Amino acid sequence: MIRGDAITTATDVHQLGRLLYELLTGRSPYPVRARNPFASLRTILECEPRRPSAAISGTETTAEEQASLDRISSARSLTPQRLRQSLRGDLDAILLKALHREPRRRYASVAQFAEDVERYLQRRPVSAHDGVRFYRAGKFLRRHLAGVTLAAVVLSSFVLLIAWYTTQLAGERDRAAVQAQRATAEAQRARREAATAAQISDFLGSVFRGSQSQIAKADTTARELLDRGAERIEAELAGQPAVQARLLNVIGDVYTQYDLRDKARVLVERALQLNLKEFGPGSLEVAGSQLQLASIVRDLGELPAANDLLEEVLRVRERKLGPQHTDTAEALVMLAENQYLQGHKREAVHTSERAVQIYASSVSPYDERALNAKIALANALLNSDQLARARAQYQELLPLVERSLGPGHRTLAAVLINLAFAKVGLEDYEGVEQQLRQALGILQRLYAPDHSNIQIVLNHLGRFYQLTGHFQEAIGLFEQSIANCRHGGSARRPLEASAQENLGRVLHDAGKFEAAHVPIQAAIDIWREFPGESRLRYAITLAEQGVLLMDEGNAARATQPLQEAMGILRQRLPQDDEDVATLLVMYGTLLTRTGKAAAGEASVREGLSIYSQMHPATHREVAAANSALGEALLAQGKLVEAEKLLIASDALLAKQLNAARRRSLQRLITLYELKHEQSKLEHYRQQLAAFERRVRSV
Repeated sequence: MIRGDAITTATDVHQLGRLLYELLTGRSPYPVRARNPFASLRTILECEPRRPSAAISGTETTAEEQASLDRISSARSLTPQRLRQSLRGDLDAILLKALHREPRRRYASVAQFAEDVERYLQRRPVSAHDGVRFYRAGKFLRRHLAGVTLAAVVLSSFVLLIAWYTTQLAGERDRAAVQAQRATAEAQRARREAATAAQISDFLGSVFRGSQSQIAKADTTARELLDRGAERIEAELAGQPAVQARLLNVIGDVYTQYDLRDKARVLVERALQLNLKEFGPGSLEVAGSQLQLASIVRDLGELPAANDLLEEVLRVRERKLGPQHTDTAEALVMLAENQYLQGHKREAVHTSERAVQIYASSVSPYDERALNAKIALANALLNSDQLARARAQYQELLPLVERSLGPGHRTLAAVLINLAFAKVGLEDYEGVEQQLRQALGILQRLYAPDHSNIQIVLNHLGRFYQLTGHFQEAIGLFEQSIANCRHGGSARRPLEASAQENLGRVLHDAGKFEAAHVPIQAAIDIWREFPGESRLRYAITLAEQGVLLMDEGNAARATQPLQEAMGILRQRLPQDDEDVATLLVMYGTLLTRTGKAAAGEASVREGLSIYSQMHPATHREVAAANSALGEALLAQGKLVEAEKLLIASDALLAKQLNAARRRSLQRLITLYELKHEQSKLEHYRQQLAAFERRVRSV
C-alpha cells in the first residue's frame, strides 16, 4: 500500500502482523516512536522490520520504555530475558514473513497466517521455515512437551485485530510521572485492567479464527473481521461490561481509521454507556471513551458537542492524573483543534501552547505526541491569521515529522498542506504547488479516492490554481472532489459543500456568473442541512452568493443574503476576524450601490482597519478594500481622493485574475466617465476587455 499498490489480502496480513508484533513486544517493528500503533502503519518505505526478539533490547532508551517492557514481561510472568528468548525462532520467522516488504512473500491469506500461529502453539513446524529439514525434525521431537509457555497462551488469544491494545491493559502510560498520592489508585486500576486482558484476547482470537459455525476464510479481510467482532460483542460478553467497553472502543478506533465514523460512533457511544455504568462519571475509563467520541463527533461537524466532551475529559484527567501528565496534554491538543474549528482562535493558541509545554518537559521532540501538539499550535496560529508565525512553525516541523514518522506518513501530508496554505495567505507562492502535489501523492497511496483527506488537498490545490490564474486546472480539481464526495455518501456532504463553494468562486472570477450560481446554491443547500458551527460556513457561502448577485448588477437581490450573512458572522466570530472584514467590505460596496454611500464608506473603512492589522499595505485584500473605499468616495463626489485610491489599488491588483480586479477596472471606468477624460476612459475599457479575454482563456 505504501508504494501505491492495490489494497489486497497481503495488506491485511501486514496490518495484522503489525498488531501482533506490538502486542508481543510493546514496540513498533520499525525504528520510529509512535503512541498509536495505527499512526505509523505506512510510514516506512525502505527499512526492514526488526526481529521481535531484537526489538526487546537489553538497554532501553527511556525510563518509560523500560517500564513498558517490565509491564509486558510481568503480565506474562516472564523476565525480560525470558521474553526475548520466547520470541526467538518461530515467532521471529512468523512475524517477519507477515511484515515482509514484498507482498508476494507474505502469507497468502489471513487464514494461512492464523494456521501458522496455531501450528506454533501445537509445537508443530511453521511454514515460515519451509524447507529447513533439521528445523522441522526438531519441532517434531519437541511437539509433545507438556503445556505451553505463557507467551504462547498470549499468542493464541491474540491472533488479530487490534490486539495491540492488550499491552496497554496492564497499566497506564507514564505512571512514573503521576504524583505519589495517585500511585495506589493507578496500581489498582492496572491490576483491574490486567485481569480483563485474557478475556479480551480470547475474544479477539476467536474472531480471527472464526467460530464453529463460521470459519475464517482465506479471503477474509480485516474490515470483515471488524464487522464480525462488533456483532458478537453484545451477545458473547453480556456479563462483562468492562471487557465489552474496551473492545467497542478498540473496534471503533479502527472503524475511524477506515473513515467509517458513523459505525464508529455507534460502538463508542455504547462503550461510554457501559463505562458509565461500571466505573461511574468522572472515571478515567469514561474519560477515555469521551475523548474517542469527541474526535468522531468533531469530524462529523458537531463541534459544540465535541467541545463539551473534551472539557469534561480535561477536568477528569487534570484531577486524576495531574495538570502536567501527558494524557492531560493529549486532551489539550484535541480541545485546541476543536476550538479553532469553532472560531475560538485565541483560546486555541493558548490551549495548544500549554500542550506543547507539557510534552517538551516529558518526551523526546521526535515523539509523535509532541509533534501533534506542535502541529495543533501551528494550525491554531494559521486559523488566527498569524500567518508568518504559522509558516515558521510548519517549516520547523517538516524535518522533524519526516525523520520521526517517515516520508509517506499522513501527518507529513497534513503539515505540507497547511504550510502551503499559510504561504498562499502571505502571497508566497514559491514551492506551493510542489508541496501540495507531494501531499496529494502521500494521501493517494494511503487512502481510497473518496477519503476526506484527499478532498481537503484537492481543494487546497484547486484554490492555489485559482489564485494563480489557472482556472481550468482549478475547475477540474473541484469537480473531481465533488464526484469523490458523492461517491463517499452522506459523510462527505460538508466536504462536497466546500468543493461546490470553491467551484462557484472560480467560475465567478472567470466571469461565468450564471454558471457560478449552480454550485454556490448547491453549497448553501448542503450547509443548511447541518446545525451548529456549520452555520459559519453557511454564512460565508451566503455572502459569496450576495457578492455574485451584486457583480451581476442585481444589488436589490444581493441585499438579503449579505444582511443574513452579516448577522451570523457578527454573532459568532470575533469582531476583528478576517471573514468579518471581508463581509464588511462587500456589504459596504452593496450600500454604496444602493444609494447609501456614506454608510458604505463607514463599513468599508471598518473592514479595512481589520485587514490592516493582519496584512501589509500591498496585500491583495488590503488593495481590494481600498478599491471599494474608492468606489464609496466616488459615489459621494470625492473624485480627487477616490482617484488616488483607485489608481494605487489597481496597480497592486494588476496581476490578479479575479473578481476583485474586475471591480477595480470597472470603478476606474466609472471615475473617468464622471471626469470626462476620454483617453483614460478608453485605456481602462481596453484593460477590462483584455482582462475578460484572458480569464476566459485560462
